[in-house]
Amino acid sequence: MARRRDLSMPFMDALEARQLLAADLSVSVGQMRLEDNGDSAKVPVIVTNLGDVRSAEHAGRVALFLSTDAVLDGADVEVTRIDHELPRVRPGESKRLNLEFRLSRVLSQASPLPPGNYYAIVRLEQDTPDANPANDVAASATTLNTSADTFGEGGRREQRIVFASGVVVFKLEGPGTGTATQDGQGGIVVTLTGTTERSQLRIVGPRSQAVAPVISSLSVQGSLKSLKVERVALSGTLAVSGGLREVQADGLRGLAMSFGGSASMQIKAGDVLDSSIVSSAPIKELKVRSWLDTDLAADCVSSNWMGKVESKGAFAASLVLSGRSDAKPVLEKVEVKSIWSGDLIAVGAVGQIQVGSLQTARVMVSGNLQKLEVKGAVAVSTIVATNLRQMEIKGGVSSSEVAVGGAFTDAAGVFAGTTSVVWGAGILRDLKVGGNVSLSKFMAAVDPMNGIWLDADDRFASDGQGGTASGRIEKIHIKGSMTDSLFASPFLPGQVKVGGGVVSTAGDARFITTLG
Repeated sequence: MARRRDLSMPFMDALEARQLLAADLSVSVGQMRLEDNGDSAKVPVIVTNLGDVRSAEHAGRVALFLSTDAVLDGADVEVTRIDHELPRVRPGESKRLNLEFRLSRVLSQASPLPPGNYYAIVRLEQDTPDANPANDVAASATTLNTSADTFGEGGRREQRIVFASGVVVFKLEGPGTGTATQDGQGGIVVTLTGTTERSQLRIVGPRSQAVAPVISSLSVQGSLKSLKVERVALSGTLAVSGGLREVQADGLRGLAMSFGGSASMQIKAGDVLDSSIVSSAPIKELKVRSWLDTDLAADCVSSNWMGKVESKGAFAASLVLSGRSDAKPVLEKVEVKSIWSGDLIAVGAVGQIQVGSLQTARVMVSGNLQKLEVKGAVAVSTIVATNLRQMEIKGGVSSSEVAVGGAFTDAAGVFAGTTSVVWGAGILRDLKVGGNVSLSKFMAAVDPMNGIWLDADDRFASDGQGGTASGRIEKIHIKGSMTDSLFASPFLPGQVKVGGGVVSTAGDARFITTLG
């Protein structure tokens, strides 16, 4: 017989098994990328709710680490964190976050992170229970090169090197890759590869500094459109295998520069010290605040031709110009506000030279020199040209030599003293001296024979046909006195002005028309 339930006793039916409902946030990481400033890195993060209920709002944090192996451990470095910014996500939906950090901070001297290739690892740190904590950590599939020595197309667009006095920024626009490393002696070594005539390099130093950072070596294996250096000194070597159209720099010291290519270039710099330039390309403009030579090596600018040379202060560099294929001047204009104590050795015509004064200088032009104007004095200098149209010295002339009729084809040889000048016909049309003339010689078509002018063996240059070459000094005006000085030429004017009076050259031993 069926047993009857005692309805007077309490009872409880068995419940079905129920699944606990919870949010399950998972994270995935996209590819890190750099902003245009080359310093800000952004990491896209996708947060997806794989659970059954909507996640709580602002209930946690998102932390970003950089890792060498895509596995989060104690060796990885946290670079940014967003507190209480976890989004509220419905089941099955996703939300995107963008995490950002600055490479300059990561790579600063105080950072424990060495340069290299790094994965981005993101970790969700939730305040509420999560159904599956294992998917709270994810790594990017690719790495970002945070190397402190790479910039341009092969790295980030900008690179920053931290000094005690501030940060030096390197920025390369256009094709090519650059590296910049410290050389262990306080200098910076910069190397560029793969650059073209569209590439532009800019280097900027800190605004406040006791001592400017120094680039000890800059090598460009290719061409550049421009090189601009601000608040950083260039020293050591600057070598560009291809062409370089424009250089702007605050200061050059102890710098050996070499440039390839054939397109004309411009160089603008502040104070230059103990430096040199060798360029296969013509230099359209060289503009400096000053150029001093304090060591035993002669500072020299060597090219085939130049446009304009300008210095606001003293200029101690020599210009050695090998010549050009057309009939245009190899040098259009020199404007030195102060003392020029270097040389000009040029094969071809020269336009105007305007200097504050000439001291221990050589101006040697194998061609026509239109005008030499000296605001002050000429001392212990040599001036040679095939023809000289106008020479105006507002000060005096002492212990110097001026000669027309000289010619040569090897400018570098004449500069080094290994090539001699050949003497022939020459004309000095107009000579004006505003001060006194002493211990000086002025000559046209005079061959010194032994290299010493107006000693016992000098001859007037030959015309190649057994006669005397045409040599003329046409006009002489010396406002001051003339002592221990000589003029020699096959032709001299009958009268000249000296010391405020008119002097007849005939019979005056200071004016020579016969030699040998």
